[in-house]
Amino acid sequence: ASEAGLSSVYVGGAPLAGLGSPKSDTDVFVVVDSVPGDTEQVIQDGHRLDVEYITWAKLDELAELVMDYRVTPLDMTQLTRASRSALDFITRFHYGHVLADHDGRLASLQSRISSPESRLKDLLIARHAIDMGNLVEDVDGAIQSGDLACADYQAREAVYRGAEALLASKDDLYVNTKWLWAKWNRTIGGSISPALGAAVRRRWRRSRRGRGARGRRRLPHRGGQRDDRPPGRR
Repeated sequence: ASEAGLSSVYVGGAPLAGLGSPKSDTDVFVVVDSVPGDTEQVIQDGHRLDVEYITWAKLDELAELVMDYRVTPLDMTQLTRASRSALDFITRFHYGHVLADHDGRLASLQSRISSPESRLKDLLIARHAIDMGNLVEDVDGAIQSGDLACADYQAREAVYRGAEALLASKDDLYVNTKWLWAKWNRTIGGSISPALGAAVRRRWRRSRRGRGARGRRRLPHRGGQRDDRPPGRR
């Protein structure tokens, strides 16, 4: 990187988080004052390198979000900045390896977000848990409208977000659903359903109680009787 005249460079991606496969590409991040162009793809020795540019301003903003996270049940405004793509990016930096750092700024920033004072773990748990809750409500709405295919899809997504929240609580922080099962096997082990099914069902029931009986759609099941059981128990 230094030979190419690049002063601040790091690599990230699944392999550096102990995940990935022989086919996984390598993400190369070049930190600059202003972005010169879009992501570039380079093939070297049969391996794909995705070269992406990021500004110091953006990296500093993400680091500040991680360090200053102070979300409460009454104030969740910070989470609007913590999109899934932003968290994916910051965890790649967290697990990344610095290749070039002419003034030590990059290593210092990485050390901050990985320090005991960092709130990255809390931020990830909150983001995943809120996403799971929103998806569970979407499941309820899809069921009430009779769109069971949509309900099934959203229920699976809710379980995935719940799994990610649980994994983050155990310090497995990498954000990418593609490697969810590999993370689960190495950190928790066993089937995902027993560990999360009950939690999703409880959240579903709370959502139903919050809506009240008024306006509920009567859902038929065998015998023509109403079935108020949550997904997975029918």
